[in-house]
Amino acid sequence: MKAGNVQILDQFGRPFSSRPIYKSGSYDDGLQRLPNYLKEPEQLSGNLTRKNLISASRLLYKNNGVVKGAVNMKAEYSIGKAFLFKSLCKNPEVAAKYDEYIKAFYKVACVNGKNFHSLLYLISTAIDIDGDCFVMLTESKTGFPQLQFIRANRVCSPKNGLIDSGKYKGLNVLHGVITNRMGREIAYWLDGDEPGGGEIIPASSILHIVDDDFLSTCRGEPLFSHGLKEFRYIDDINTAELGAMKIASQIALVKKNETGEVDITQAYDKPSNNGEVLIRNTGDKQIVFLKSEDSLDSLKIERPSPNYMSFSERLLKGVLSGVGVPYDIVVNPDSSGVGNRMSLSKFDNTTRDRATLLEDAARLLVQYILAVGIQREDIPHAEGWWNMMFSRAKRPSVDMGRDSNSQLKEYNAGIKNLTEICEENGTQVEDHLRIRAREAAIAEKLRREAEAEFGVEISPDYIRKF
Repeated sequence: MKAGNVQILDQFGRPFSSRPIYKSGSYDDGLQRLPNYLKEPEQLSGNLTRKNLISASRLLYKNNGVVKGAVNMKAEYSIGKAFLFKSLCKNPEVAAKYDEYIKAFYKVACVNGKNFHSLLYLISTAIDIDGDCFVMLTESKTGFPQLQFIRANRVCSPKNGLIDSGKYKGLNVLHGVITNRMGREIAYWLDGDEPGGGEIIPASSILHIVDDDFLSTCRGEPLFSHGLKEFRYIDDINTAELGAMKIASQIALVKKNETGEVDITQAYDKPSNNGEVLIRNTGDKQIVFLKSEDSLDSLKIERPSPNYMSFSERLLKGVLSGVGVPYDIVVNPDSSGVGNRMSLSKFDNTTRDRATLLEDAARLLVQYILAVGIQREDIPHAEGWWNMMFSRAKRPSVDMGRDSNSQLKEYNAGIKNLTEICEENGTQVEDHLRIRAREAAIAEKLRREAEAEFGVEISPDYIRKF
């Protein structure tokens, strides 16, 4: 660096340079200049951009098996047979009533008749497809608490983008989310069925569920937003390859001759489509007669090529690496070895993270159900009525036998209890022990009947073997 004719040196006597220490902080003439993204996340995408992302994501989910498999597997392994409710109320008798009340609610949780597990499944898939979703806290005509699932596209900003009247006049509204001056979500704009219609729903009556990447963002983004363009490339390439393979498969045989044209003078025993080849049937076989200079070959099909397969696999792996569902889990689940176990470990972390998000949402929803039930006097009020726990789904495995033996050893060593094992299988420990006790009672009854019938004594230990 020079000031006039004077050269400025650093402490080592070398010419001073103002270039940043990170090369990525400076621009290169050979690269595309990057725009400035130093804004709040929700300011980087307008309403149209967000609608396009959701539309493309839904289209991809409906038409791409890899995407649909990744989204569905994530939901299935996160929920499974788990999320069974257990009240931690200090009063055991009241806690038992809470358990029965929520058990009945689980069967018909939504206004459209879907059960609670189906609602959780819809929430998980909607988060990955649309970026977020909403659940309205409502009631039936009789006042019984119910839930209503709302897709992301129903919550959007009004056409003018402003709230010009009412309680929320002058407040910020972005992508349908109304925030106060501190940035807290206080209400949502719910688009109406008729053009120009809509209503404002306070945040106390609706639950916004989002798996966001930034702390300050108000709406989520589809899981495959980063790979929508790659999947469009894959779809275009697949269409072209399928067209080429279809054309090639329609060509059964290739006849070669000197002219490259149909020989109309050649005699034939059996008329063919072009009157060119002599074919003689001998039972279940055919004999084809050609001139000495002619030949009849089959078309060698080399589509899809290895380059195409490796390139498509490369694109898929790159996209799936950003969603927490490894390529081997979705596309090649039969693979084995250390690599597959590492992929399974990554997928396990993804499903556990999603289960934590769903558990937080389920806790808020069930607390609402209990609160309304207490208010209606369907169930009694007790201290700590809001304390609860949910069972977790069984972790994914590549070797069920090995994991079962490991689970048995952990139980015998006291590391794992019977409650945890039962909840992983989607049952309550009370129900499991009740069934075991009933089996023991039936076995004892049959033992006594057999002793009376045959006049011999049967040891109870013999019955326990079964």
